[in-house]
Amino acid sequence: MGVIGEFKAGPDVSYTLTAEKDGKMLYRAAVKEVVLTYDLKTLRAEPESGAQKITEIDFAGAVTGGWAVFFYNESRALRSTSSFAVPGEAKLQFLIGGLAPGGWDVWRNGWLEDTKSVVDAQSGVLHFEALAGSYFIRKTS
Repeated sequence: MGVIGEFKAGPDVSYTLTAEKDGKMLYRAAVKEVVLTYDLKTLRAEPESGAQKITEIDFAGAVTGGWAVFFYNESRALRSTSSFAVPGEAKLQFLIGGLAPGGWDVWRNGWLEDTKSVVDAQSGVLHFEALAGSYFIRKTS
C-alpha cells in the first residue's frame, strides 16, 4: 500500500489517496468525526448518519461538517472538465480529489467564480470555499 496523494486542512480535515496491494485505488477523507472511504465503486461514510452522500457522473462524495468532499471516479486523474452539484445554500469548504496538477477554473451556477485555483502534484486536490450550487470545473494549464 502506497500513498499517492495527501492533503490536510487544519487538525480536523485530512485526505489520502493510496494504491492498495491488489492495485486498486482507495480515497479516504476524514472530516471532523466522519470518515469517507471510496474505492472507485462504493462510497462509505462512518458514521453513516454523519454525511449526506452525493453521486455525480464523474464524482462520488458527501457533505459533512461544513465540507463538500468529492472523489473522482476513475483511476487516472481528471485532466479536462467536469461538473457536480451540491444542494442547498450553505457556505462550504470544497475538497475535490483525483485531479491533475495545474490551474483550474471554478464556475458556479453559470458564473466564473475563481481562475486562480491550483492543484499541486503532491495532493491532486482542489480546495476552495464557496456557496452550495451547480459547479463546473475546467483545467486551464
